[in-house]
Amino acid sequence: QLDGASNKNGITYVALICNDSICFTQELEAFSFDKNIHMNRHIDYKHFMAKGDKFQHCFVDEGNELDFYTKTIDNGILNIKEGETYDISIAAKDQYHNESKLEFTIKGVAAVPNKPVPTFSNWHSYQWEIDKKTLIIKRGNTPVDSLQAKLCLDSVCEVLPVSYFENSTACYLWDLQKALPDSVVFPDSTMRFHFKKIVSTGKELSYSDDKIFIYFPPNSLFESLFLNTEYSKNNWRVNNMLTPLKQNVHITLKVDSSLRHPKAAVYQKKWNNNSYIGGTWNEYGIKFKTKSLGNFTILKDTIAPYVKLHSKKSNYIDFKISDERSGLKSFDAYLNGEWILMNYDHKRKLIWIDEYFWNKKLQGDFELEVKDNMNNSTIYRTTFE
Repeated sequence: QLDGASNKNGITYVALICNDSICFTQELEAFSFDKNIHMNRHIDYKHFMAKGDKFQHCFVDEGNELDFYTKTIDNGILNIKEGETYDISIAAKDQYHNESKLEFTIKGVAAVPNKPVPTFSNWHSYQWEIDKKTLIIKRGNTPVDSLQAKLCLDSVCEVLPVSYFENSTACYLWDLQKALPDSVVFPDSTMRFHFKKIVSTGKELSYSDDKIFIYFPPNSLFESLFLNTEYSKNNWRVNNMLTPLKQNVHITLKVDSSLRHPKAAVYQKKWNNNSYIGGTWNEYGIKFKTKSLGNFTILKDTIAPYVKLHSKKSNYIDFKISDERSGLKSFDAYLNGEWILMNYDHKRKLIWIDEYFWNKKLQGDFELEVKDNMNNSTIYRTTFE
């Protein structure tokens, strides 16, 4: 960060040193724009999408093709062994060679199963997630006399032991490379999964059922994906948006006539918002391309954009414009039938024109047309004397 300035310049050099051996170095001077998508493998993408913070890796993740890693041992991944001590130093520099260091020690100890925190609650929470190739199943408020779990694959079940505890939450692990399970059965409930196929990197794959069609081009993934889909009441879920994609995947949402409408389109549910994607209708439903998996829905937008005159003078005019659903597509202004360029401030939702910017006097008939992504439009007309 420059003295007295608020903007940040970023880190260009990082080194990870373990027991005086350089295990990882990054020297970022420049990189090709067509490799920009690989920055999603350089950072902790899942944490970034969930929390908004960018933590960069000190190792080269699977599928990462960035070329500014100048030296690595085992791609920067440390193999910690029992009884060994590892002195770690991480150095970071900016482009002006200002340097910061972080030093700490890692001691390899044998894994000791922890014990659960006693609980007397009859309410249990259930959730699961995937970390690389491992399925992590969590059952909250698990009494010590109710730890039994059975993992079922094609109606054949086997005992799944507890791997560790997080306070009173029992955590179970399963290697998804072995098989894709249907469900896990606990003494009081069953958690069902919706795994479909394993999508391998570098290979194309198509999946189809009565609710969805998905096509993965050969180079769409950074790492293998355990395809998981589910449908419920105009909501299609394809894995989650915490999974970065290298290229677009092609999806068709299969629908009946009740959802078909010329002003309907695909939206992705992101946190508490519906983000417009679009799509093209065909005989099966609506198809679209996306670089983000997650939850999708189909919504109608028949409401024209909001346009309000903010202020008007003899040589100046500005408007507040917005659209609550599909989003703004375009705005065009004309003075006496001649198109004029307007300034736009996205954060303030403000557009404006003045005669100094346009280099002509504002006189005559003025017209502004604002369109959203579903081609609903609002037209505002006024006259400059």
